[in-house]
Formats: sequence, structure tokens, C-alpha cells
Amino acid sequence: MKKKLLSTAMSMFLVFALMGTAQAATPENPWKFSSSSIQFYNDGSNTFYKGIWNTGASRWSGTGSVTMGTGTKYDFRAGNQKVSPTKDNDWDGICYTTYSNGIASKTRAWVNEYYTTQSRYTPTISEGIATHELGHALGLAHNDSEPSVMKSFTFWSDGSLARTNTSPTSADKDTVKKKYGTIALSQANPSIPVVHIDASWAYGYRDYTALANAVDAIVEGQVVQENGVRKSGSGAPETYRTESEFQISEVIKGNASLRNSTINVLQLGGRDREAIVVSDDTTPLKQGDQSILFLKQNEDGTYRVVNEDTSIFMKVTNQTLQDGNMEMYQNQKSKALVSKEDLKGI
Repeated sequence: MKKKLLSTAMSMFLVFALMGTAQAATPENPWKFSSSSIQFYNDGSNTFYKGIWNTGASRWSGTGSVTMGTGTKYDFRAGNQKVSPTKDNDWDGICYTTYSNGIASKTRAWVNEYYTTQSRYTPTISEGIATHELGHALGLAHNDSEPSVMKSFTFWSDGSLARTNTSPTSADKDTVKKKYGTIALSQANPSIPVVHIDASWAYGYRDYTALANAVDAIVEGQVVQENGVRKSGSGAPETYRTESEFQISEVIKGNASLRNSTINVLQLGGRDREAIVVSDDTTPLKQGDQSILFLKQNEDGTYRVVNEDTSIFMKVTNQTLQDGNMEMYQNQKSKALVSKEDLKGI
């Protein structure tokens, strides 16, 4: 009976596990701008990219809670970059927000030309990504539970459109109204700047099979060492990655020679004496964690977990089951429990 229930759970959409039945406001991030009148420097490289940011700004201005427009403030910039997935990312849009005492002090928002130049990324879809990232800048978190421009990914892995709302919905408007009418949450330690990363993932995965088809490797093993922060020479927050050494005990998919070897796994964010760079989309791996990871390889030979928590399955050590021999893992995105055998059977 338990096996049947687990198999049923495997067939459910990943995001369905997060959905509720009641309509509610979009979740909040712990910052806002000091004023409801907000200017940003439009760093779009051409008319198209300048246009999508202007459109996104006008949509948030249309909520009646804030006014967003272009100006010359370099502490808030929005533009475009081209970053290949081989360089440790799966995002088509991203926003980095530094904040202190609940007030945003520096914001960088980008759309990724690697994706937006592809034919399926119509101007409307690209405008939706820009609107999504400006929503993060305002202090909105992801909303995968109901209609929202803040849905965390743009397409399903089968190529069908996932983020069908490209303008703020009633759930999004409720949160903007709440944030800019109340005091934002305070930061616990204001001495070190906090930078928050909010990504729009290019693809979402309806089930674990779709996720498995998209990755280069599925491995079981244990974190044997935390290597801290890896970053570029510039030290910019967007380059922060937390690196872990992962000892592989079993290869479920991919190069079988990886068994009994150690690989380096990178995750968004990290912390050092200069900054604390965090993302709600990821659970930092810790030494001793026993996990099954769904991985893509980066061009430098390191690996990344696809869409962060979506691809992390933590071993459950205190689960009481009738079948005491069944090894269980919890997906960090959906919090659903699945057995190792089910994951091996994908």
C-alpha cells in the first residue's frame, strides 16, 4: 500500500505539492524601497531591451501602489546579459537585491539574452520576465500557488508556457499594496550587507521524470566538505557560489565512472566578510548531508543542482515506516517524500 502511495506521489506535478486551495497574496521578501516613487537606470543594450523594462515598470505603476520610471540612479539598474547554461546557470531573468533594515539599497536586474533571443521567447514573454524581476525588486517573492506574474519559471520542460500571466495579478497587487503601506521586516544584522537573489527559471518540471530527462547526472552520496564561497576577482554578489565537495556512492544516471569519486557542486549565493548572498530557492548543502542530487555539468567541470531545491533530495533518517528497509528522501522544493527505489526507477 505504501509503495502504491509513493508511486502516486511520483506522478504528481512538482509544483502541485506547493499549491493551496485558497487565494492569497503573493509571498513577500524582507525588503522594500524607501519610497513608493521609484526610479531605475534602464541599461538595456538596444530599443527592445529598454522597451521590456519600461513596459514592466508601467505595469507595476498601474497597480496604484507604486510609481516606477527610468532615471539616472545607478543604485538600481536593469538591463540584459548573455550567459550560457554551461556557465552555471539556468535562469532567463534574475534580480540581486542588497538591503539593510528592510530597505533596498542596491538592485541589479537582468534578462538573459541566451534565452530571450530564442524564437519561443516572444516579446510578450520577455516583457513578462522583466515584469517578474521588477516585482522581486519591489520585494515580492515567488508564487507558484495561483495566477501570478511571480511564477518561478517561464516554460515547462516540454516547451509549453508556464508563466501565462505577464502582468501583476490580484495576488501580486495585494502584496504591493501591503508592502508599501506598512513597515518592512528588519534585518537582524545590519553590519554586513545582505544581497537577495531571485531567479526566473527558464524551465519548470512537471514531474521527476521530466527533471531526470533534463539533467546530465543523478547521483547519491554525501557532502564531505564545505569549501565556502567561490567568486570572481571582482567579488560582485552575482558571482557568489557556495561550493561543496560531494562524495558519490551511486550513479543513478550519467557516467558510471563517477561512482566513488568526489565532485564539486555549486549553489547560488554564499557568505563571507564582505556580503551575505542568499536565495530562497536553495538549501545550502552541509557537511554530512546525505542526498540524491539531479545535476548539470558546468563548462569548468563543476556541477550545479538544476533550479536549486527542485533537484535536491535529502535523506530522511528518522522516518518511521512499516517497511524499515525503505530509504526515503525529501525533495527540498515540494517537501514530498519519495523512496530511493522510486528515484532509481525514473
